Amino acid sequence: MNARFEGRTVVVTGGGQGIGAAAVRRFAAEGARVAVLDLDAAEARRAGHARLAVDGDCTAGAAMEDFFARVEAELGPPDVLFNNVGQSARGEFQAKSMNQL
Repeated sequence: MNARFEGRTVVVTGGGQGIGAAAVRRFAAEGARVAVLDLDAAEARRAGHARLAVDGDCTAGAAMEDFFARVEAELGPPDVLFNNVGQSARGEFQAKSMNQL
């Protein structure tokens, strides 16, 4: 692996398992300081690739603000956001507000 992300802070939402967990491993292998936010971040903590793994709901505004403040305080400002949250809403895309998206 090379060090493309050496010295960079990467945030991975939904990084506790599956695609998100694979992204966490890859970013860490390439030198990133990785922060994970997941409904259940226990697996991310056990795997040990993330420097910060927090349980939280990406759809809750206050929780997101708290998480990003903690990331910045502990790891520095984020350079990369890997948004891997599985959420869906039914209906026509054009009829959705920004908050619904």
